[in-house]
Amino acid sequence: MRAGLAGGGEIETVVVLATKGSDGETDYVPYLLPSWRRGFVVLGLFRGPGLRGYRDLDRLVRFLRTEFRYTGIIQLALEDDPKLSKHRSLSAARAAASPDNAAQREEARAQSRVAAKAKGKRDTAARIAELERQVAALLRDRSANDQGSSAD
Repeated sequence: MRAGLAGGGEIETVVVLATKGSDGETDYVPYLLPSWRRGFVVLGLFRGPGLRGYRDLDRLVRFLRTEFRYTGIIQLALEDDPKLSKHRSLSAARAAASPDNAAQREEARAQSRVAAKAKGKRDTAARIAELERQVAALLRDRSANDQGSSAD
């Protein structure tokens, strides 16, 4: 998002969905429509899957105004508002950010980590084998030099 803004883009529209959390508190999730791509973008968590939600609406508005330099109208809607269905790209962003998709993304990340770990183990084993060959060659050379100098 910051790269797009730095490249001269801007946020065209902001829709904030108010959702009730499992603890009964209201979460505010911002959906942003950037000028450099099609469709709404939801902010993800810094680490791991999930949506970046805010408990404090004032804090969210300050964040949008300062970090993204957004000066337009911020639309606030309830999660189950039927008027949201007219925003197809918002519906697509909500579906992509759903817990099911988040679980699929986390599963893919986990598989990728396992594959990377296995590759790292193979690479390490190959490096160890190469070092063992080099040490054996050095020992042979040293042994040959020692025998050659004792024969003199």
